[in-house]
Amino acid sequence: MTSAFSFINNKKSLKKPNSLSSSLIDELYDSKDFSSFVNQPSPSKQYASMYERKSSSPNNVQHSSFHFTTSTDSNETLPKLEPRMQKNMWTLVQNKRKTLSSQLGQLYHDQREIEKRRRDIKQELEKVTDQKEQALHDQNFVSARDLQLEEIKYRKELESIKPVSRQIQLLWRKIAEVLMEEADRAQDMQSFFEEKKKEKKRECDHYAKNMDHKDEVLLEKIRLKREEIHNQRSEIALDVELWKRNDAELNEKMYEMVMDDIEKKKDLEEKSFQVQNEINGLLEKVRLLEGEKGVYEAQIAELDKVMENKLKPVTDKKITHEQEMEDINQRQKEMDEKSDMLDKEDMKLNTEMKLHSEEKARGLKEIEELDANIKIIVNKKMYGKEEAKETMNILQNQIEARDEAIDFEGVRLKEAKNMIHDIIEQVDSLQSSEYEHEQRQMQLDYTTLQLSSKLKNLQRQRQLAAETEQYEKLSLVCEQIGLAEEHLDRMEKEKASLNPEELQMRLSKKKDELKKTKEEYRTLKIEIENNIENILSNSYKELMKLKDNHQGDTAPTLKELIEHELISIKAQTNALTGQENNLMFF
Repeated sequence: MTSAFSFINNKKSLKKPNSLSSSLIDELYDSKDFSSFVNQPSPSKQYASMYERKSSSPNNVQHSSFHFTTSTDSNETLPKLEPRMQKNMWTLVQNKRKTLSSQLGQLYHDQREIEKRRRDIKQELEKVTDQKEQALHDQNFVSARDLQLEEIKYRKELESIKPVSRQIQLLWRKIAEVLMEEADRAQDMQSFFEEKKKEKKRECDHYAKNMDHKDEVLLEKIRLKREEIHNQRSEIALDVELWKRNDAELNEKMYEMVMDDIEKKKDLEEKSFQVQNEINGLLEKVRLLEGEKGVYEAQIAELDKVMENKLKPVTDKKITHEQEMEDINQRQKEMDEKSDMLDKEDMKLNTEMKLHSEEKARGLKEIEELDANIKIIVNKKMYGKEEAKETMNILQNQIEARDEAIDFEGVRLKEAKNMIHDIIEQVDSLQSSEYEHEQRQMQLDYTTLQLSSKLKNLQRQRQLAAETEQYEKLSLVCEQIGLAEEHLDRMEKEKASLNPEELQMRLSKKKDELKKTKEEYRTLKIEIENNIENILSNSYKELMKLKDNHQGDTAPTLKELIEHELISIKAQTNALTGQENNLMFF
C-alpha cells in the first residue's frame, strides 16, 4: 500500500525551504507534538549523499556567489594610495575583520542561548502537555482547558524564537570578502612596512652610534680622572707613611731628650704624693710638710722649665710636623670629595646609559613589531586569497549544503504534519456532520412522531365527520390529512437520505487513516532525527579534518570560524539527542 506521505519523495513538488536547521531541530524535539510514520523511502539520504559529494568535490567553488575571488593583481583591483592612506585602509580592514569576527562569535553564542531557551520551553511544554492529558483522563475539563491555554502560550513562544543561521552565513560571506580585501592590500602594505622598518633601523643605528660614542667619551674622562685620583692617593699614602715614620722618630727623640727628667719628675711626684698623704695623716706636721712640699714643688717647677728649655729646639719642628699631617688630611679630604663627585658622575652616566639602552630596546621592539606585521602581511599576501576562497568554499559546500539538507528534512516533516492537520480537519468535519445528522435525526423522529399522532387524530376526526355528515368539516380535515401525509412523506424521505451508516463508515475510515498517518509520522520523525544526526555528524567530521589541515598560522581567521561552527554543531546535536521522542497525540 502506498504511504500517506509518498508525495514527499517528489522533490519537484517542494519549493526551496526558507526555514533553518535550528528551526527544524526545534520541530524534531518538539515533544508530544505529533505521532510518527511507518517506513518510507528516505529522500534525505539521497540529499545527504548529494551534500557529501558536493562537500568532497575539489572543483566546487561557486564563483557566482563569490565573485571577488578572481586572481587579478592587487594593483588592478585596488587603486594606488598614498602610504598614510594605505596604512589607514589596512588598519580599517583589520578592524573590520576583528569586528565581524566578534559579531560572529556573539551570534554563535546567541545561537547556543536560543537552543538552550528552546530546550527549556520544550521541557515546560512537555510538562504542561502531560498535565493536560492527565486532566483529560481524570475528566477535569476546566483544568484541561487552562492547561491547553498555557500549552498554546508556550507554542507561540516557540514560534516567536527566530534562528540566526542566516545571519551567521551572511557574516561568513562578509569575513571572506574582508579576507580577500586584506590579501589584495597586503602587497602595498608589505612595501610600506618594509620601508618603515628600514627607516626605523636607520634611526636606531644612528641613535645607537651617537649614544655609544658619547658614552665612550664620558667613560674615558671618568677613567682618566680616576687614574689621576689613584696616583694622588698613592702619593698621599706614601706621604702618610713617611710622616708616620718621622713622627715615630720625633717622638722617640723627644722622649730620649727628657727621659732622665721624666724619671726624676715621677720620683718627685711620688714623693709629693707621699708627703700629701703624710700631711693628711699627721696634722701636727702640716706646717713642716707644707714647707717641705713647697721646696719640692719649686724644684718641680724648675725641672719643668729645664724640660721646656731642653724641648724648645724641637717644639717648632713638632708644630711643623703636625701641620704637615693636617695638610695631608686636607689633601685626603679633597681626594674623597673628588671621588664622591666622580661616583655621582658615574651614577649619572649609568642612568643615561640605561636610558640609552632602553631607547635602543624600544627601537628594536618596534622593529620586531614591524617584522611581525610584515610576516602577517606576507602571510596574507601568500595565503589570504586561499583563506578567503576556502572560507567561502566551506560556507557553500559545508555549512549551506548541510543546512539545506537539514531544511529539506524539515520540509518533509512539515508536509507530513500538514497532512495530519488536513486529516484531522476532515475527521472534525465528519464528526460535526455526524453530530448534525444525529440532531436532525432526532428532530425528524420527534417531528414524525408528532405528525403521526396528529394524523391519527385527524383520521379519527375525518371518521367522526363522515359519520355525522359534517361534509364541510370533513373536507377541511381531509385537506389537513393530505398535508400531514405529504409532510410525513417528506420527513421519511429526508430520514432515508441521511444515511448515518454511510457517514459512520466514512468517519471510521478517516479515523483509521488518521491512526495510520500518525504511525507513519512517528516513523518518519525518527528517521528524520537519525538523518539530521548523521548530517551533523558528517559535517562535524569534515570540519574537524579541515581544522586539522590548518594547524599552522596560515589561516587564523578560518580556524576561528571552524571552531565556532564545531561548537555550534555540538550544541545542536546535544539539543537534538537530549530530547525525548514524546509526541502529542491528537
